[in-house]
Amino acid sequence: MMFISASIFLLLSSQFSAVLSAESCACEAEHLGFAIDCTDTAAMLTAFNALQTSSCATDCSTEDCTMNYYIVQAHHDYCQEGEVPTEIEDGFHDFDTVCVACEIQRAATEGAPDCPIPVCDDGSGDTAYSAMLDAGCLTDCSSEACGTNFLTLVAVHDNCPHESLTTAAEEGLHDMESICTMHVCNSATATESQLVCDDHSHEGETTTTSSVKGLYVKAATGCFFLLSFVASL
Repeated sequence: MMFISASIFLLLSSQFSAVLSAESCACEAEHLGFAIDCTDTAAMLTAFNALQTSSCATDCSTEDCTMNYYIVQAHHDYCQEGEVPTEIEDGFHDFDTVCVACEIQRAATEGAPDCPIPVCDDGSGDTAYSAMLDAGCLTDCSSEACGTNFLTLVAVHDNCPHESLTTAAEEGLHDMESICTMHVCNSATATESQLVCDDHSHEGETTTTSSVKGLYVKAATGCFFLLSFVASL
């Protein structure tokens, strides 16, 4: 019994270690041989279609699923509104709770102020989205209230694990982006080069924003098996 328990512990430890060592999307692109190019919608769609046809929403552990998800996720998280095809914006979240992400921030907008500091675990992103719907921001986003809530929603979306927003808020943000173009902000690290691989960039770091999602997924999976085992004793 102790041997089996130790084996489960080692399995969970290996899963956590894999996430903690997640690389930047720039490094994954360099190692796997793909480009992060916001003008190349064909490459984005090819990778996205491969995710769908390979059933990666069910099992994302294969090399092809991993690479194609990196391609889709890197562009989804880095490129500006309007640069990512609608199919990907709408379907991305079928995969983001199964596949492990690489690390990347939204590209910086020159001259834009810093985004508000997000709180990832208090539902503030969903609250902001609901407030925008109530205020009619999908029709007219020019008010200060719409701007404040939109930037809160953007900050949570760009800096927190994807689980921090409901699917409705995630997808609703993409609708808001085309209306709220007068409101922009930059994440804290957006001014750093997101497309240059620095193999030493993770030294001394723990999980970063983009890899937290993968940590949650793997932790939940591991805990499920561990609890199932304990319950069977």
